[in-house]
Amino acid sequence: MRMRVCVYAVACLLAAVSQNLVAAKDDALRTTGAVDFVVLIDESLLNSGQPKVPVENRKGERVLVPYKDVFVYLDGRNPHVVKDWAKTFRRRKPRDIEFKATDEAIVPFVALSQVGDDVPMFAGDVPLGFVTVSNSPLGAAARPGDTFRFSKTELLPVEVCDVLRRHRSAWLLVVDHDVATLTDNEGVAHFQDMPIDLEVTIRLAFPWLEKDVRLESSTLDFSKGVRVGLKIPEGPPIRHEIHILPRD
Repeated sequence: MRMRVCVYAVACLLAAVSQNLVAAKDDALRTTGAVDFVVLIDESLLNSGQPKVPVENRKGERVLVPYKDVFVYLDGRNPHVVKDWAKTFRRRKPRDIEFKATDEAIVPFVALSQVGDDVPMFAGDVPLGFVTVSNSPLGAAARPGDTFRFSKTELLPVEVCDVLRRHRSAWLLVVDHDVATLTDNEGVAHFQDMPIDLEVTIRLAFPWLEKDVRLESSTLDFSKGVRVGLKIPEGPPIRHEIHILPRD
């Protein structure tokens, strides 16, 4: 009888230790936080680049409107965070990236890619060029249907251009995690399952904007330009409004 009690007690103790270890592991990188970034752009900037967005403006007033096609992503200089996520749930399976050519543009105008994706060298029969920093897709003469894979990330979006008509360009962001998105039609970029109380750095990119700009927010410090550090608490999404303004 005593032997059975001892065995039961040991089993209970082992179960408790195991639960504590699992809890401690979960606490090391708890990922139930959420955050929304709402990007608003000054009306005076909207026609400075390729996007053409009609905006009704009252005379003499500065207008801010939600804007889509702004990259919002985890900065590559978060190696400890990226390393943790890359080993677990913060990567998706490789996929094919597609571009098409119209008479006016390369579409989609902006796109996200992860290292390992197959990226086309042509948009239909239009050869594409990639203006990169870390990667060089150049090699033997490419043919329609040929693809390549980025071997490294790119800190900034890559210009994807029609090599025959350089003025037609699109933009491709290459990262090694899935903490990257584009603002939607309401200018909102949403992230969920973010780490709680862990300092991360988020970067914005809008390479289509030709004029020099500055970022302002009542809740975020953009003293470093387009990068901002933040900690995300547990609970419902924290919402941050970001204004893109002309640099005075």
